[in-house]
Amino acid sequence: MLGQTQTDLWIFFHLPKTAGGTIFHSIRNRDSESWPLPDGRSHFAPNEMPARSKRILWQGSHVAYGLHALYRAAPNYVTILREPCERLLSEFFYSSAQNNPLISRPQQERLPAFIRFVEEAPHLNYYCHMFSAYCFEKEGRWDGTPGHALALLDARVERLGFLSSRVDYGTCDPDLDFKTASKHLATFGHVGLYEALHGVADWFARRGASICLNERYHVTDFKPELSDLPQSTRTALLRKTEADRALYEAAIAINRRQVADDLSGKARLSW
Repeated sequence: MLGQTQTDLWIFFHLPKTAGGTIFHSIRNRDSESWPLPDGRSHFAPNEMPARSKRILWQGSHVAYGLHALYRAAPNYVTILREPCERLLSEFFYSSAQNNPLISRPQQERLPAFIRFVEEAPHLNYYCHMFSAYCFEKEGRWDGTPGHALALLDARVERLGFLSSRVDYGTCDPDLDFKTASKHLATFGHVGLYEALHGVADWFARRGASICLNERYHVTDFKPELSDLPQSTRTALLRKTEADRALYEAAIAINRRQVADDLSGKARLSW
């Protein structure tokens, strides 16, 4: 079992369509860091995690939030946020192009489907939902054991529950989620911004992890611009992401403070 101060363990909470694939592959392709992945499963059980190491140990996925509690580690999360409306557009059109019967759509049906998605949703505050509680707690009633938590995470991956189009927004209270998500996000080791990826790469570089932004992965081949959407859809999209856009503004402030502390040597952890 990992100790309470497992400072070489960092967890990458990869929100879809925030350049997470680029970060993931860059770290996996280098020899100076260790990204342990179990065979056939998305996460290690706590008693199977590698021993302490002078190398940085990374763990994470689209459903990583909460792993630190299972591993008895500090909440050393890295995540990247993108302007909420742009991220929603990119995710919807990327996922719709995948060969998966749960989410795939013919190309000519994707734009009408996105418009319906926006118009029918009670709200679309995806970030607030994702950060409001541990991922396994969102999947079902957790019995408090690591094994059950990992089973719930596997179920969430299997049903693609991390995608915005798979969230039941009718069960989410965006105002309450915003307050909780804001507190949780402030505990993260690093909050990066998609619109400032070079700053994200610099943060990784200061920890010995080289990120190649010229090698992009999982790029959305086509998505409309916000200006291409009907005015009524744009208006609805902005109205239904108000809490997410407020959380994104908070993320910008957190990022600025963390970068300043990091450059001045006040960051809480370094190697």
